Amino acid sequence: MPPYTNGHAPLTKADPASTLDDGDQIARLMRPYYTALAKLAFDDSAREYGLDVSFSLDNPYVQTVIGKLAKQVRGVTETTKDQIASLVGRGADEGWSSDELARQIRQLGVDMSRSRSITISRTESAMGYSQGSLASFQASGVVSHTTWLMGPDSCEICQQLDGSQAELGAEYAPGITAPPAHPRCVCAISPVIE
Repeated sequence: MPPYTNGHAPLTKADPASTLDDGDQIARLMRPYYTALAKLAFDDSAREYGLDVSFSLDNPYVQTVIGKLAKQVRGVTETTKDQIASLVGRGADEGWSSDELARQIRQLGVDMSRSRSITISRTESAMGYSQGSLASFQASGVVSHTTWLMGPDSCEICQQLDGSQAELGAEYAPGITAPPAHPRCVCAISPVIE
């Protein structure tokens, strides 16, 4: 038996990564969290800006936001799958045993969980709140534009966006319609009421 099999079936480049969740399960788990963030954004819009909006899951803006956020979280899963698939390929190319591949995957998980879990939680929270804010602004019918508000300790990207305005739902920069502009972004948007 070849040494890289370690008494088990030979490694293939698809084994562990193909058994990972495709993002649907994570999206289902995140849906209540995104819903709570959207509701918070609606409540804040009513309280802070005096907008006549109330949160409802039947609101088409809310459904659009929750769908968009679910699609985003699937992208996180794809990145993880790609990283594991890369390890599997490297293991097959270098003749790793199954135990070595498992160790490498566990180490990837440990490394990712330390910094990436904080990054993901902060970024997903900011995304959920910002998208909920946009939905509440759209539902109000009185908001025409939004203004970018730079957060503390903001980066060069956010400093350039600070104070700029965009039509409601339009891009501030390519691909950026609201915070976060990057992982761990702490910026916000405020409505420009007609």
